Parts: sequence; C-alpha cells; structure tokens
Amino acid sequence: WIKTLTFDQHLTDEFHSVEAFTTLSDPVVFMRFNPYDDCLYYVVLNYGLSSGPDSKPRELRRICYGGDASPIAHIYSDKTYGPSPLAVHLSAAESFDPAGDSLSYDWVIGSDTIFDAVDTTIRLVSPEASPQAVQICLTVTDPAGNTGEATTNISLNNTPPLVRITSPQDSLFYPAEGDLIPLKLSAEISDLEHREDELTYQWSILLDHNSHTHLERTSEKISPSFDLVTTPETIFDTYRYRINLEVTDAMGLSTSDEVVLLPRLLQTSLHSESRHPVFLFPNPTNGLVSISSMTVDVNEIALFDLTGKVLLHQGAISGPEHKIDLTHIPGGIYFLRVNVSDGGVIFRRLIKR
Repeated sequence: WIKTLTFDQHLTDEFHSVEAFTTLSDPVVFMRFNPYDDCLYYVVLNYGLSSGPDSKPRELRRICYGGDASPIAHIYSDKTYGPSPLAVHLSAAESFDPAGDSLSYDWVIGSDTIFDAVDTTIRLVSPEASPQAVQICLTVTDPAGNTGEATTNISLNNTPPLVRITSPQDSLFYPAEGDLIPLKLSAEISDLEHREDELTYQWSILLDHNSHTHLERTSEKISPSFDLVTTPETIFDTYRYRINLEVTDAMGLSTSDEVVLLPRLLQTSLHSESRHPVFLFPNPTNGLVSISSMTVDVNEIALFDLTGKVLLHQGAISGPEHKIDLTHIPGGIYFLRVNVSDGGVIFRRLIKR
C-alpha cells in the first residue's frame, strides 16, 4: 500500500493526518522518486509464468501528481495459440482512463486495422503449416489525445511446451536447520513443433519467508545443480522453497511447472513433545479451531502475528479441550502459545485461510 501524510503548513515537522492513497496488489521490489518529472516509480516483480493467460506482471510503473494521465490499454484474447485457420475473440473492455474519460479503440492485426471497436472477432489464416506469430496491437485514446498501447501475440500452428519437473519431487521434506542440500534439477520437456535447441529454460529457486518471497538462485541450463544452504526455522519465522521451471518456445509460448520443498518443522516447547502432545484441528482453518491434549489440561492460550503482536488471549481455562473462533482474523500465518496444566508452554504454528 501507499499512504499520504498531510503536514502542517507552518510547522513542517508535524503532520495532521495519514490517509490511504492506493493499494498495491502486486509485489513491489523497488521504489524511488524521479527528480526530473517528480513522479514515483516502482518495480513490480512476480515470480513464475511471465507470459500467457495466467501470467503475472513484471514491469516498471509510475505514479504522478496532477495532470491528465494517459489511458491504460489491456488486451484480452480467448485464444493465444491454435491451428490455422483460427477464430480469436479480442476485447479491450478492461482498458480504462484514470480520469474516467471515454476512450476510442484502434486495433492493428498484422497488416489490417480495425477502428473504434471495443470487441472484435478475427480469423487468422497462415498459408504455411509451420508455426507463425501474429502480433496484435491495441491503441486507446482519450479526448485529450493521450494514448496507451498494448501488444500480444497469437501463435498459429503451434502449441506450448509440455513441462514436468521430475527432480526434486513435489512436497519433499528437508531439514530446516541450516543444512547444505545438494540439488540436481531435472524435468521432462517436450514440444511438438520445436527442437530442444529452439527452447529456452528458466529455473528459479524461491524462498517463501513468512508473507514475502526471496529469489535465491536462477539458471538457464536444462538440468542445473545447486548446493542450497537451508534457512533454520524459528518460532516466529516460517520458510519453504519453491522450485519453478519456465520453458519458452521460439514463438514465445511458455509453460511452467513448480514443486515445493517443505521443512521438517522445528518443535519448540518447554517439555517433551512425546509426553504432552497438543493438537490443533483443523489447521489450516477457516475460523473455528479445537485445541486439545490427551495427557494435560489447557490452561491459557495466546495468538501472535508474525511481528509478535498479541491478537487473542484467553486465560482461566481448564480442561483437555478448548475451542477458539478466528473468523474475524485475516488470512495468514500465526503462532499459538498454549500453557498447559503441568506448567509447560507449547508453541504451534497456525494457518488461517
């Protein structure tokens, strides 16, 4: 998110209010003011598939104060590839003008131009049987003459690569104690229209840390090897690794696959876990959680967020089972402290959907 501060006009070291300016739905990795145009620039970087209907943006964005901002063009196509002849429905309905003004729409499809159409259906024909890329360009214009542009490609006589990561296996557990793990990455890859040397490969090793992600390693080899130093878990820090492979053919069609490496969770308690197990069910939860033990009574519970802030505290409890309602708490990762009747304290990680 971005928030604005309103300062006192005379006492510049004091401010009057803090107000929400905008919510940033995509991960921002860098932000800075440009002294030449007084605009705020920020970089959005999504890891994973970078093209196709399920892609997420990787781009430089700008926020400027005042003036008449240019419209934003967006192309939706119901197909991105297929055999010739191919009927494709195009829509510019998601394009918009920040000031709310009306827009005009111009499409350039290969050598043809279509004027003032929000939606259109085209028929693409290739005289050859080999894969062909047809570029679609959209220009939107507001009443002041400001324009925005977007482009996409439709791939004729082509299909995306088939990708399946074979090593490491999905949901494999690793010791979360700072160990060195040798990784040999491999995948089954095939493409009906392209040779192996016409494909490009992008491996990414991502570390999910609490609510954000670190890009650890990358490689463009078909089957790279890494020595991965794992990050130890703590009571208030949770980690997992994601290994992503994106394969792109010569026409720009991409497919990705991903596997997850899960830590063997560190159990933190002041007495033996085998003697006094405490169970949470269900976990993950949509709201209601049951806390129970077969050997001790639950006397007190406290729920913490990842910053250590106490969100819920209940004392004077007596009994082997206790229920709490987390319906009002936002989705995320939390930690539950359970005080039991023999004086011990147990911590449990709790996931709210």
